[in-house]
Amino acid sequence: MSLTQHSALSSLRGAQAGSSADEPQDAQHSSLVGDHLLAAARDDGQRTAVVCGGVALSYAAFAERAARLAGALRAVGVAPGDRVAYVGPNCHALLEAYYGVPWAGAVLVPLHVRLARPELAALLADAAPRAVLVDAACLARLRPDALEQVPLRVLVGVDTAPAGWQAYETWLARAVPVEPLAAAPDGVAEMFYTSGSTGQPRAAMLSGRNLAANAAGVREMLALGPDDVVLHALSLFHANGWGFPHAAVMARARQVVLRKFVPRAALELLARERATVTYVVPTMARALAESRGPTRRELASLRCLVVGGAASTPELVQAAEARLGGTFVGSYGLTETSPVLTLATLRPEMADWPPEARWRQQAAAGRPTPAACLRVVDEAGMAVPADGMSVGEVQVAGDLVMAGYWQRPAETAAACPDGWLRTGDLATVDPWGYLRIVARLKDLIVCGGEKIAPPEVERVLAAHPAVRDAAVVGAPHPRWGQAPEALVVLRPGAEASASALRHHCARHLAAFKVPRAIHFVSRLPRTATGKLARARLAPASSHEREPSAPCADAPCRRVQRRLSEAPPAPA
Repeated sequence: MSLTQHSALSSLRGAQAGSSADEPQDAQHSSLVGDHLLAAARDDGQRTAVVCGGVALSYAAFAERAARLAGALRAVGVAPGDRVAYVGPNCHALLEAYYGVPWAGAVLVPLHVRLARPELAALLADAAPRAVLVDAACLARLRPDALEQVPLRVLVGVDTAPAGWQAYETWLARAVPVEPLAAAPDGVAEMFYTSGSTGQPRAAMLSGRNLAANAAGVREMLALGPDDVVLHALSLFHANGWGFPHAAVMARARQVVLRKFVPRAALELLARERATVTYVVPTMARALAESRGPTRRELASLRCLVVGGAASTPELVQAAEARLGGTFVGSYGLTETSPVLTLATLRPEMADWPPEARWRQQAAAGRPTPAACLRVVDEAGMAVPADGMSVGEVQVAGDLVMAGYWQRPAETAAACPDGWLRTGDLATVDPWGYLRIVARLKDLIVCGGEKIAPPEVERVLAAHPAVRDAAVVGAPHPRWGQAPEALVVLRPGAEASASALRHHCARHLAAFKVPRAIHFVSRLPRTATGKLARARLAPASSHEREPSAPCADAPCRRVQRRLSEAPPAPA
């Protein structure tokens, strides 16, 4: 596609009076996912857009490949609304699909590459894609019967494809580039699977309006611009990953693709490409902080490390900034909210705060992006005071809220009964407007009428110098219904007794929150992106693990006595 063709937006949507040369009118709610890529290709086509291994694409080349992908899909009969699945690790081809698939009027469905074969088969059956793009490294993960009903199969990363498949580069080269298909702002452009309360997969449908609003909010909050280099260290099929590509293009930043996260390799790529922004989950941030490799001086380009997907701690903020040099920014969002809701960028007056106060603020979920419309309400539906202590559920409305769950109208209605999405996340709001996620509603432990948020106890345990990882679960109790128990992973070479950890908890928590038992384990189950897999946790007492040591010191005996007493029931 020529640059003249790239600029032919008026033929799709009519003349846009007042639009700037570098940004479509009403940028936050653009009707076409590709408007910003088209504008960048037209006005700044030689600027580098994507670096992926040995592949470097200018904005003009990136847009042309997206246009060819759209043309190739249309040529084989992919129609508006058809799903196109992508199975593979981070790759420039996936970034091309983020634009090329919606340009064809179809819906992109990136799938989790670390799922088991039966799980991937179930998602393919649910999505019923018209086409599937598969990285050659992931082909063995797909059962042949799972692809029987998929008419078009394209293999990425090979020169020659087996029978029944197309080789991506050859297939793309033969295609005729096409203009993006005109689409309504609320037309579905992408679908991402997320786990429901039943454990059955369900896909959140995101519209062009959703994606553009998220991109605009992230770009403004992080002050992304043409001089930025965004390193995709996290998997792009995950909510914490796919929230950034559209923002990067909107800012005309350069995107650098890391195929697989290995801490030292990630730091070397960051240093080599002089990345300014990257985003990870807390376990990845910890791995980067503890990794050998490039020095902090060699990583001097990094200005922003966005961390989300799970709760962070002030200790992690301190460690990450000391090692990497960039500013740590906590974040929060959901697949259903396109996804980023809040970012813990510091307000100007916080620059003079003591380090410990700053670290605590940066570890929070943060304050709403300009695109986010949210509230935190109590059980009566009233907004909780911004005191940093009152707890309520986070609810979201507006342009970030998904179009709905794919083929699940009842679940969609239950999630948004009155136009406000019920996130199921409990949070506080401090006087500066920063959210701090306390727990999931379904994860609360109810001990004698008192509610305990596992993340609160886990953060206290994680602050102990000997603890590397911790999880808290509710164990059945004959008198109080439930009682908290902890699973703890110690740091290599560190020692700590269960009694010492209970004493540590007792110094920071109410007696009923102190784990009744602490069991030491070698590792905790986590998802592919580092979240604690709570569904796979069970009370420590239900498994054979290293037993908790009896308390020998007087303070811990006092803790035990306090735990044996009834927690006060609410009046």
